[in-house]
Amino acid sequence: LGFAAPIAAYGLTNLLIQRLDVVLLGLFVGRAPGLTLVSFGVFCAAVEVAGGLRKVRQAFDPLLAPIVAGGRARHDTATIMTALARVGRWVLATQLPLIGVLALSGGLVLSIFGPGFRAGAQVLLLLGLAHGTNAFAGLAETVLMVERPVLNLVNSIVTLVLQCGLSLILIPRLGATGAALAMLAG
Repeated sequence: LGFAAPIAAYGLTNLLIQRLDVVLLGLFVGRAPGLTLVSFGVFCAAVEVAGGLRKVRQAFDPLLAPIVAGGRARHDTATIMTALARVGRWVLATQLPLIGVLALSGGLVLSIFGPGFRAGAQVLLLLGLAHGTNAFAGLAETVLMVERPVLNLVNSIVTLVLQCGLSLILIPRLGATGAALAMLAG
Protein backbone atom coordinates (compact mmCIF):
# COMPACT_ATOMS: atom_id res chain seq x y z
CA LEU A 1 0.00 0.00 0.00
CA GLY A 2 2.87 2.36 0.83
CA PHE A 3 4.36 1.79 -2.63
CA ALA A 4 1.08 1.87 -4.56
CA ALA A 5 -0.55 4.91 -2.91
CA PRO A 6 1.84 7.49 -4.43
CA ILE A 7 1.45 5.84 -7.83
CA ALA A 8 -2.34 6.01 -7.59
CA ALA A 9 -2.20 9.64 -6.43
CA TYR A 10 0.17 10.40 -9.32
CA GLY A 11 -2.34 8.86 -11.74
CA LEU A 12 -5.15 11.04 -10.43
CA THR A 13 -2.94 14.15 -10.47
CA ASN A 14 -1.87 13.41 -14.03
CA LEU A 15 -5.50 13.10 -15.15
CA LEU A 16 -6.22 16.49 -13.61
CA ILE A 17 -3.18 17.99 -15.37
CA GLN A 18 -4.43 16.66 -18.70
CA ARG A 19 -7.84 18.33 -18.30
CA LEU A 20 -6.97 21.41 -16.26
CA ASP A 21 -6.77 23.62 -19.34
CA VAL A 22 -10.34 22.77 -20.37
CA VAL A 23 -11.73 23.14 -16.84
CA LEU A 24 -10.10 26.52 -16.20
CA LEU A 25 -10.78 27.84 -19.69
CA GLY A 26 -14.46 26.97 -19.24
CA LEU A 27 -14.57 29.24 -16.19
CA PHE A 28 -13.51 32.21 -18.34
CA VAL A 29 -15.93 31.79 -21.28
CA GLY A 30 -17.28 35.23 -22.07
CA ARG A 31 -14.83 36.90 -19.69
CA ALA A 32 -11.49 36.53 -21.54
CA PRO A 33 -10.43 38.09 -24.86
CA GLY A 34 -11.97 36.23 -27.79
CA LEU A 35 -13.22 33.42 -25.57
CA THR A 36 -16.75 32.61 -26.63
CA LEU A 37 -18.63 29.38 -26.34
CA VAL A 38 -17.71 28.69 -29.98
CA SER A 39 -13.98 29.31 -29.45
CA PHE A 40 -14.15 27.16 -26.33
CA GLY A 41 -15.58 24.33 -28.45
CA VAL A 42 -12.78 24.78 -30.97
CA PHE A 43 -10.26 24.60 -28.12
CA CYS A 44 -11.86 21.38 -26.81
CA ALA A 45 -11.62 19.83 -30.28
CA ALA A 46 -7.94 20.84 -30.45
CA VAL A 47 -7.37 19.25 -27.03
CA GLU A 48 -8.82 15.97 -28.25
CA VAL A 49 -6.70 15.94 -31.41
CA ALA A 50 -3.48 16.96 -29.63
CA GLY A 51 -4.15 14.46 -26.84
CA GLY A 52 -3.59 11.72 -29.41
CA LEU A 53 0.12 12.43 -29.14
CA ARG A 54 0.06 11.00 -25.62
CA LYS A 55 -1.12 7.71 -27.08
CA VAL A 56 2.23 7.32 -28.80
CA ARG A 57 4.01 6.96 -25.49
CA GLN A 58 1.29 4.72 -24.12
CA ALA A 59 2.12 2.26 -26.88
CA PHE A 60 5.68 2.00 -25.57
CA ASP A 61 5.01 1.99 -21.81
CA PRO A 62 4.20 -1.75 -21.67
CA LEU A 63 7.60 -2.41 -23.28
CA LEU A 64 9.58 -0.13 -21.02
CA ALA A 65 8.02 -0.81 -17.60
CA PRO A 66 9.09 -4.48 -17.27
CA ILE A 67 12.63 -3.62 -18.38
CA VAL A 68 12.83 -0.83 -15.79
CA ALA A 69 11.41 -3.06 -13.06
CA GLY A 70 13.79 -5.90 -13.95
CA GLY A 71 16.78 -3.57 -14.11
CA ARG A 72 15.81 -2.10 -10.75
CA ALA A 73 15.56 -5.57 -9.19
CA ARG A 74 19.05 -6.41 -10.51
CA HIS A 75 20.45 -2.93 -9.73
CA ASP A 76 21.33 -2.72 -13.44
CA THR A 77 21.20 0.99 -14.23
CA ALA A 78 22.89 0.51 -17.61
CA THR A 79 20.04 -1.67 -18.88
CA ILE A 80 17.46 0.87 -17.69
CA MET A 81 19.28 3.77 -19.34
CA THR A 82 19.77 1.88 -22.61
CA ALA A 83 16.10 0.91 -22.76
CA LEU A 84 15.03 4.46 -21.89
CA ALA A 85 17.23 5.91 -24.65
CA ARG A 86 15.96 3.39 -27.20
CA VAL A 87 12.29 3.94 -26.38
CA GLY A 88 12.91 7.70 -26.34
CA ARG A 89 14.21 7.53 -29.91
CA TRP A 90 11.17 5.49 -30.99
CA VAL A 91 8.78 7.94 -29.37
CA LEU A 92 10.54 10.93 -30.95
CA ALA A 93 10.64 9.23 -34.35
CA THR A 94 6.89 8.73 -34.12
CA GLN A 95 5.90 12.06 -32.58
CA LEU A 96 8.01 14.52 -34.56
CA PRO A 97 6.27 13.80 -37.89
CA LEU A 98 2.88 14.06 -36.15
CA ILE A 99 3.80 17.44 -34.65
CA GLY A 100 5.04 18.47 -38.11
CA VAL A 101 1.61 17.65 -39.53
CA LEU A 102 -0.02 19.77 -36.84
CA ALA A 103 2.39 22.64 -37.58
CA LEU A 104 1.86 22.55 -41.34
CA SER A 105 -1.79 21.64 -41.57
CA GLY A 106 -3.42 22.00 -38.15
CA GLY A 107 -6.32 23.95 -39.65
CA LEU A 108 -6.95 21.20 -42.15
CA VAL A 109 -6.81 18.55 -39.41
CA LEU A 110 -9.33 20.49 -37.30
CA SER A 111 -11.60 21.05 -40.30
CA ILE A 112 -12.76 17.45 -39.95
CA PHE A 113 -15.02 18.87 -37.21
CA GLY A 114 -16.31 21.59 -39.56
CA PRO A 115 -14.97 24.64 -41.41
CA GLY A 116 -15.19 26.92 -38.37
CA PHE A 117 -12.68 24.78 -36.50
CA ARG A 118 -9.79 25.88 -38.74
CA ALA A 119 -9.44 28.89 -36.45
CA GLY A 120 -7.91 26.63 -33.80
CA ALA A 121 -4.76 25.80 -35.78
CA GLN A 122 -2.42 27.85 -33.59
CA VAL A 123 -3.88 26.47 -30.38
CA LEU A 124 -3.66 22.95 -31.81
CA LEU A 125 0.04 23.41 -32.51
CA LEU A 126 0.71 24.70 -28.98
CA LEU A 127 -1.28 21.83 -27.47
CA GLY A 128 0.46 19.35 -29.78
CA LEU A 129 3.83 20.61 -28.56
CA ALA A 130 2.60 20.39 -24.96
CA HIS A 131 1.29 16.85 -25.24
CA GLY A 132 4.25 15.71 -27.33
CA THR A 133 6.74 17.14 -24.85
CA ASN A 134 4.85 15.61 -21.96
CA ALA A 135 4.76 12.22 -23.62
CA PHE A 136 8.49 12.25 -24.34
CA ALA A 137 9.53 13.60 -20.94
CA GLY A 138 7.02 11.26 -19.35
CA LEU A 139 9.23 8.31 -20.24
CA ALA A 140 11.36 9.34 -17.26
CA GLU A 141 8.22 9.05 -15.12
CA THR A 142 8.28 5.31 -15.72
CA VAL A 143 11.72 5.14 -14.14
CA LEU A 144 10.72 7.49 -11.32
CA MET A 145 7.56 5.50 -10.67
CA VAL A 146 9.63 2.37 -10.07
CA GLU A 147 12.60 4.00 -8.34
CA ARG A 148 10.95 6.81 -6.35
CA PRO A 149 7.15 6.92 -6.57
CA VAL A 150 6.86 9.71 -3.98
CA LEU A 151 9.25 11.93 -5.96
CA ASN A 152 7.15 11.26 -9.06
CA LEU A 153 4.03 12.37 -7.18
CA VAL A 154 5.77 15.54 -5.95
CA ASN A 155 6.85 16.29 -9.53
CA SER A 156 3.25 15.94 -10.70
CA ILE A 157 1.91 18.18 -7.94
CA VAL A 158 4.47 20.89 -8.79
CA THR A 159 3.45 20.63 -12.45
CA LEU A 160 -0.23 20.92 -11.50
CA VAL A 161 0.37 24.01 -9.37
CA LEU A 162 2.54 25.62 -12.07
CA GLN A 163 0.01 24.96 -14.79
CA CYS A 164 -2.91 26.15 -12.65
CA GLY A 165 -1.11 29.35 -11.66
CA LEU A 166 -0.05 30.15 -15.22
CA SER A 167 -3.54 29.39 -16.50
CA LEU A 168 -5.08 31.80 -14.03
CA ILE A 169 -2.62 34.49 -15.15
CA LEU A 170 -2.65 33.85 -18.93
CA ILE A 171 -6.27 32.91 -19.68
CA PRO A 172 -7.76 36.28 -18.64
CA ARG A 173 -5.19 38.03 -20.87
CA LEU A 174 -4.89 35.67 -23.86
CA GLY A 175 -7.98 33.46 -23.76
CA ALA A 176 -7.56 30.03 -25.33
CA THR A 177 -3.97 30.76 -26.34
CA GLY A 178 -3.18 31.43 -22.67
CA ALA A 179 -4.58 28.04 -21.69
CA ALA A 180 -2.49 26.34 -24.38
CA LEU A 181 0.66 28.21 -23.30
CA ALA A 182 0.08 27.24 -19.66
CA MET A 183 -0.32 23.62 -20.74
CA LEU A 184 2.93 23.84 -22.71
CA ALA A 185 4.76 25.35 -19.72
CA GLY A 186 3.44 22.62 -17.43
